[in-house]
Amino acid sequence: MSNKDTLRLIALKLDLPDLLNFCSSNKYTYENVCDETFWEMKLNKDFPGLWTHLTRKEDTKKKLYLFLKRILTKKNFKSILIKPYLINSRTSFHVDNFSDLYDLLYNINYYDKWGVIDYLKNYKKELDILQLRHDKWHEYTPMVLKEIQIFNDYILGPYRAVEGPITERRELLEKIINLKNADFMETHIHIFYMMNKFHNMILRLIDYPEMSLEEYIKLLETLEERLQNYIIENTSQNVMTEMQDISEDYLKGYPRNEYKNLYYNQNELEVLQMLHDAIRIGKLSIFDPVDYNYIMKKLRS
Repeated sequence: MSNKDTLRLIALKLDLPDLLNFCSSNKYTYENVCDETFWEMKLNKDFPGLWTHLTRKEDTKKKLYLFLKRILTKKNFKSILIKPYLINSRTSFHVDNFSDLYDLLYNINYYDKWGVIDYLKNYKKELDILQLRHDKWHEYTPMVLKEIQIFNDYILGPYRAVEGPITERRELLEKIINLKNADFMETHIHIFYMMNKFHNMILRLIDYPEMSLEEYIKLLETLEERLQNYIIENTSQNVMTEMQDISEDYLKGYPRNEYKNLYYNQNELEVLQMLHDAIRIGKLSIFDPVDYNYIMKKLRS
């Protein structure tokens, strides 16, 4: 192994501040060790399978690596996740918190949701051409969306119908949600157990043929996979403009100069675009939790 290769292997293990100091320490390391070949190795080590599919392209692999490290920070994620709180506290709108990447990016059918990437453009265009009345829209809804709605009504309908004080079912579901928001990997078995309990409680309340938990989960996974494929096939690669347009939909009448922290800034838009890129290539799922550590672990795997 040459001296240059040995130095590259050492450099690959350094964190970014030490790496930049190392590369600038002398002319030899700058020109021969920390060259484009090295930065490609660094991209493959830290962002395998992701960087080659990004919509955004930088001039050099070094610039792309530095861009990814600058954008994918906990600070940027935190500023994105605080948007619903800011909207709710400073405007007349109410927006739900993000439970998963679908809520964050794609949940465009509900006014209390924040997702803004429109995967129903082709569907809406067809409705416009046919000039259908509102009560006829469901006839042209994509099949996977119909099935998911039926599935949600079947499983969650009884839960949603409960009124009054918190019941045993509501309390149980809240525990499941809190577990998911805590630590996804370590609590998987506990979540599975709680879902099983919740599932059995729901099935006792409905008159449809019962499904086993295994059938329930298999159906859910199949529908989620089909929805993800549908979204990938019906969205553009570059969605920066669409994500900026959320300003027009939710923040009409609120001047940008006074409410600038409610709008996505450039760094936040870059993060959202990157999440969309990762979903398009299968690095992330639309149903992954909006959790920085969890997402970074998947992006680096």
